Amino acid sequence: MAKSTFLPILFLLIISCQSNTKKTDENTDQINISTSDTIQKNIKLEELGNKVFKEVTVSKISDSTFEIKGQARVFEATFGWDIEDGHYILKEGFVTADVGAPSWGNFAFQVSATKADKNTTLILVLFEESAEDGSRQNELPIKLY
Repeated sequence: MAKSTFLPILFLLIISCQSNTKKTDENTDQINISTSDTIQKNIKLEELGNKVFKEVTVSKISDSTFEIKGQARVFEATFGWDIEDGHYILKEGFVTADVGAPSWGNFAFQVSATKADKNTTLILVLFEESAEDGSRQNELPIKLY
């Protein structure tokens, strides 16, 4: 009798664990996706920004080339950028706006990058470097494709 009740209970536990795991994965994906996609969908890219970047827009010029425009309020008018695929930094560089903080300076630049793996997502990250220790601050991630 004990064996006959044990198997159905074990089966139900396994099924419930699998469905809970799936729900957790879906929730995790929603959290990760909403961090960038909510910004892009609700703010419509034209208004992407944070406390040092504003009115950032991304225009696709070709399959792997993008033009980025906006305003930055950064020390000495210079900020960094990189393109990441979730595992590696594929490209990196610096941009100089037309005026430095405390004013908002305009910037425009182009980047080109291709995916090494078709299953990855390319993310452009704009950031300010700390004048004290060079660490990255005020990062603004933008999904390219």
